[in-house]
Amino acid sequence: MVLGADVSRGAAAALGGMGQQQQPQQQGDTEAEAEAAAGLEFAAVIGSVDSHLVDYRQVVSAQVSGNRDVILGMRDSVAALLTQYAAAQAAQPKAGAGARVGAGAGTASSGPPPVPLPAAVLPEVLLVYRDGVSDSMFDTVLAVEHSAIKQACRDVGGPGYAPAVTLVVVQKRHNTRLFPASDKEGQAHRSGNVLPGTLVDQFVVDGAAFDFFLNSHAGIQGTNKAPRCSVVIH
Repeated sequence: MVLGADVSRGAAAALGGMGQQQQPQQQGDTEAEAEAAAGLEFAAVIGSVDSHLVDYRQVVSAQVSGNRDVILGMRDSVAALLTQYAAAQAAQPKAGAGARVGAGAGTASSGPPPVPLPAAVLPEVLLVYRDGVSDSMFDTVLAVEHSAIKQACRDVGGPGYAPAVTLVVVQKRHNTRLFPASDKEGQAHRSGNVLPGTLVDQFVVDGAAFDFFLNSHAGIQGTNKAPRCSVVIH
Protein backbone atom coordinates (compact mmCIF):
# COMPACT_ATOMS: atom_id res chain seq x y z
CA MET A 1 0.00 0.00 0.00
CA VAL A 2 1.32 3.42 -0.97
CA LEU A 3 0.45 6.46 1.14
CA GLY A 4 1.19 10.14 0.68
CA ALA A 5 0.91 12.88 3.30
CA ASP A 6 1.36 16.64 3.49
CA VAL A 7 0.22 19.71 5.44
CA SER A 8 -1.24 22.76 3.68
CA ARG A 9 -0.42 26.06 5.31
CA GLY A 10 0.02 28.41 2.33
CA ALA A 11 -3.46 29.92 2.10
CA ALA A 12 -2.59 33.03 4.10
CA ALA A 13 0.54 33.72 2.08
CA ALA A 14 -1.23 33.18 -1.23
CA LEU A 15 -4.12 35.40 -0.25
CA GLY A 16 -1.76 38.03 1.06
CA GLY A 17 -0.11 38.16 -2.35
CA MET A 18 -3.49 38.53 -4.02
CA GLY A 19 -4.34 41.37 -1.67
CA GLN A 20 -1.17 43.24 -2.56
CA GLN A 21 -2.10 43.02 -6.23
CA GLN A 22 -5.62 44.22 -5.39
CA GLN A 23 -7.29 41.40 -7.28
CA PRO A 24 -10.99 40.80 -6.67
CA GLN A 25 -11.75 38.30 -3.94
CA GLN A 26 -13.98 35.31 -4.43
CA GLN A 27 -16.08 33.63 -1.79
CA GLY A 28 -13.56 30.81 -1.47
CA ASP A 29 -10.80 33.36 -0.80
CA THR A 30 -12.82 34.88 2.03
CA GLU A 31 -13.36 31.46 3.58
CA ALA A 32 -9.66 30.66 3.32
CA GLU A 33 -8.78 33.98 4.95
CA ALA A 34 -11.12 33.18 7.83
CA GLU A 35 -9.49 29.76 8.25
CA ALA A 36 -6.01 31.31 8.23
CA ALA A 37 -7.09 33.95 10.75
CA ALA A 38 -8.49 31.21 12.99
CA GLY A 39 -5.10 29.51 12.98
CA LEU A 40 -6.17 26.43 11.00
CA GLU A 41 -4.11 24.27 8.70
CA PHE A 42 -5.15 21.15 6.84
CA ALA A 43 -3.43 17.78 6.67
CA ALA A 44 -4.16 15.35 3.86
CA VAL A 45 -3.28 11.66 3.70
CA ILE A 46 -4.01 9.51 0.66
CA GLY A 47 -3.65 5.76 0.25
CA SER A 48 -3.91 3.20 -2.55
CA VAL A 49 -6.57 0.52 -2.25
CA ASP A 50 -5.72 -1.68 -5.26
CA SER A 51 -2.76 -3.76 -6.38
CA HIS A 52 -2.14 -1.56 -9.44
CA LEU A 53 -1.70 1.64 -7.40
CA VAL A 54 -4.22 3.60 -9.46
CA ASP A 55 -7.21 3.72 -7.07
CA TYR A 56 -6.75 6.01 -4.08
CA ARG A 57 -8.77 7.26 -1.11
CA GLN A 58 -8.12 10.42 0.88
CA VAL A 59 -8.60 11.74 4.39
CA VAL A 60 -8.41 15.47 5.11
CA SER A 61 -8.24 16.77 8.67
CA ALA A 62 -8.05 20.27 10.18
CA GLN A 63 -5.63 21.06 12.96
CA VAL A 64 -4.42 24.09 14.85
CA SER A 65 -1.49 25.75 13.11
CA GLY A 66 1.93 26.03 14.70
CA ASN A 67 2.65 22.29 14.97
CA ARG A 68 5.82 22.56 12.85
CA ASP A 69 4.18 20.64 9.99
CA VAL A 70 3.51 17.51 12.05
CA ILE A 71 0.27 15.72 11.12
CA LEU A 72 -1.58 15.33 14.39
CA GLY A 73 -4.33 13.16 12.90
CA MET A 74 -2.02 10.65 11.25
CA ARG A 75 -3.22 7.74 13.40
CA ASP A 76 -6.92 8.19 12.59
CA SER A 77 -6.22 8.99 8.93
CA VAL A 78 -4.13 5.86 8.34
CA ALA A 79 -6.64 3.72 10.23
CA ALA A 80 -9.42 4.99 7.96
CA LEU A 81 -7.37 4.29 4.84
CA LEU A 82 -6.46 0.78 6.00
CA THR A 83 -10.15 0.11 6.56
CA GLN A 84 -10.89 1.34 3.03
CA TYR A 85 -8.10 -0.87 1.68
CA ALA A 86 -9.54 -3.92 3.42
CA ALA A 87 -13.04 -3.14 2.10
CA ALA A 88 -11.70 -2.88 -1.45
CA GLN A 89 -9.80 -6.18 -1.12
CA ALA A 90 -12.84 -7.96 0.31
CA ALA A 91 -14.96 -6.67 -2.59
CA GLN A 92 -12.75 -8.26 -5.23
CA PRO A 93 -14.49 -11.25 -6.86
CA LYS A 94 -13.04 -14.73 -7.06
CA ALA A 95 -11.77 -15.99 -10.41
CA GLY A 96 -14.66 -16.21 -12.87
CA ALA A 97 -17.07 -14.41 -10.58
CA GLY A 98 -17.54 -11.42 -12.89
CA ALA A 99 -16.45 -7.81 -12.75
CA ARG A 100 -15.82 -6.07 -9.47
CA VAL A 101 -18.00 -3.15 -8.53
CA GLY A 102 -15.70 -0.23 -7.64
CA ALA A 103 -16.11 1.56 -4.36
CA GLY A 104 -15.69 4.91 -6.10
CA ALA A 105 -13.68 7.92 -5.08
CA GLY A 106 -14.35 10.05 -2.08
CA THR A 107 -13.27 10.82 1.44
CA ALA A 108 -12.62 7.78 3.57
CA SER A 109 -14.60 7.31 6.75
CA SER A 110 -12.76 8.14 9.93
CA GLY A 111 -11.71 5.84 12.72
CA PRO A 112 -10.73 2.17 12.99
CA PRO A 113 -13.26 -0.69 12.68
CA PRO A 114 -14.95 -1.93 15.88
CA VAL A 115 -13.45 -5.42 15.41
CA PRO A 116 -9.85 -6.09 14.22
CA LEU A 117 -9.72 -6.99 10.54
CA PRO A 118 -7.99 -10.16 9.30
CA ALA A 119 -4.46 -9.71 8.02
CA ALA A 120 -5.45 -11.40 4.74
CA VAL A 121 -7.28 -8.25 3.59
CA LEU A 122 -4.67 -5.80 4.89
CA PRO A 123 -1.40 -4.75 3.19
CA GLU A 124 1.85 -6.47 4.08
CA VAL A 125 3.95 -3.35 3.43
CA LEU A 126 3.24 0.38 3.79
CA LEU A 127 5.30 2.77 1.66
CA VAL A 128 4.74 6.30 2.96
CA TYR A 129 5.80 9.38 1.01
CA ARG A 130 5.88 12.48 3.22
CA ASP A 131 6.15 15.94 1.70
CA GLY A 132 6.90 19.28 3.33
CA VAL A 133 9.48 18.18 5.92
CA SER A 134 12.88 19.79 6.42
CA ASP A 135 15.99 17.89 7.50
CA SER A 136 15.69 19.25 11.03
CA MET A 137 12.23 17.68 11.37
CA PHE A 138 13.19 14.12 10.42
CA ASP A 139 13.50 12.96 14.03
CA THR A 140 10.19 14.57 15.00
CA VAL A 141 8.31 13.02 12.08
CA LEU A 142 9.86 9.67 12.90
CA ALA A 143 8.92 9.90 16.56
CA VAL A 144 5.38 11.22 16.08
CA GLU A 145 4.05 10.20 12.67
CA HIS A 146 5.81 6.86 12.25
CA SER A 147 4.65 5.83 15.71
CA ALA A 148 1.11 6.95 14.83
CA ILE A 149 1.17 4.81 11.67
CA LYS A 150 2.27 1.74 13.61
CA GLN A 151 -0.46 2.36 16.18
CA ALA A 152 -3.05 2.73 13.42
CA CYS A 153 -2.06 -0.70 12.13
CA ARG A 154 -2.70 -2.19 15.58
CA ASP A 155 -6.00 -0.33 15.80
CA VAL A 156 -7.22 -1.87 12.55
CA GLY A 157 -5.64 -5.33 12.54
CA GLY A 158 -5.11 -6.01 16.23
CA PRO A 159 -1.85 -6.35 18.16
CA GLY A 160 -0.58 -9.09 15.83
CA TYR A 161 -0.76 -6.94 12.70
CA ALA A 162 2.60 -5.25 12.17
CA PRO A 163 3.34 -4.58 8.48
CA ALA A 164 6.70 -3.25 7.38
CA VAL A 165 6.62 0.55 7.15
CA THR A 166 9.00 2.50 4.94
CA LEU A 167 8.89 6.29 5.43
CA VAL A 168 10.34 8.42 2.64
CA VAL A 169 10.56 12.22 2.89
CA VAL A 170 10.36 13.96 -0.49
CA GLN A 171 11.95 17.41 -0.71
CA LYS A 172 11.85 19.89 -3.58
CA ARG A 173 13.53 22.83 -1.85
CA HIS A 174 17.16 22.20 -2.76
CA ASN A 175 19.70 23.56 -5.20
CA THR A 176 20.80 20.32 -6.89
CA ARG A 177 20.20 19.97 -10.64
CA LEU A 178 20.82 16.97 -12.88
CA PHE A 179 22.12 17.32 -16.43
CA PRO A 180 22.60 14.61 -19.08
CA ALA A 181 26.19 13.64 -19.80
CA SER A 182 25.40 13.56 -23.51
CA ASP A 183 22.71 15.02 -25.75
CA LYS A 184 22.69 11.99 -28.01
CA GLU A 185 19.36 10.34 -28.73
CA GLY A 186 18.44 7.90 -26.01
CA GLN A 187 20.69 9.57 -23.43
CA ALA A 188 18.76 12.83 -22.96
CA HIS A 189 15.17 13.98 -23.22
CA ARG A 190 14.20 16.26 -26.09
CA SER A 191 13.70 19.06 -23.53
CA GLY A 192 17.42 18.83 -22.67
CA ASN A 193 16.79 17.23 -19.28
CA VAL A 194 17.88 13.83 -18.04
CA LEU A 195 15.57 11.00 -19.02
CA PRO A 196 12.48 10.23 -16.94
CA GLY A 197 13.30 7.55 -14.40
CA THR A 198 16.87 8.73 -13.89
CA LEU A 199 18.03 8.01 -10.34
CA VAL A 200 21.20 9.36 -8.72
CA ASP A 201 22.31 7.81 -5.43
CA GLN A 202 25.99 8.74 -5.29
CA PHE A 203 28.40 11.69 -5.48
CA VAL A 204 25.77 14.39 -4.75
CA VAL A 205 23.96 12.66 -1.89
CA ASP A 206 24.55 12.58 1.85
CA GLY A 207 27.16 9.96 2.59
CA ALA A 208 25.78 9.41 6.08
CA ALA A 209 22.13 9.03 5.04
CA PHE A 210 19.94 6.91 2.75
CA ASP A 211 18.87 9.43 0.11
CA PHE A 212 18.68 9.76 -3.66
CA PHE A 213 17.46 12.06 -6.43
CA LEU A 214 14.76 10.75 -8.77
CA ASN A 215 13.73 12.45 -12.00
CA SER A 216 10.34 10.77 -12.17
CA HIS A 217 8.86 12.53 -15.20
CA ALA A 218 9.81 14.44 -18.33
CA GLY A 219 10.29 18.18 -18.16
CA ILE A 220 8.21 20.53 -20.28
CA GLN A 221 10.34 23.67 -20.12
CA GLY A 222 13.56 24.63 -18.39
CA THR A 223 15.68 22.43 -16.15
CA ASN A 224 13.96 19.82 -14.04
CA LYS A 225 14.34 19.90 -10.28
CA ALA A 226 14.49 16.23 -9.36
CA PRO A 227 13.03 15.65 -5.87
CA ARG A 228 15.39 14.50 -3.17
CA CYS A 229 14.05 11.38 -1.48
CA SER A 230 15.32 10.53 2.01
CA VAL A 231 14.46 7.13 3.46
CA VAL A 232 13.96 7.91 7.14
CA ILE A 233 13.15 4.34 8.18
CA HIS A 234 12.60 1.06 6.37
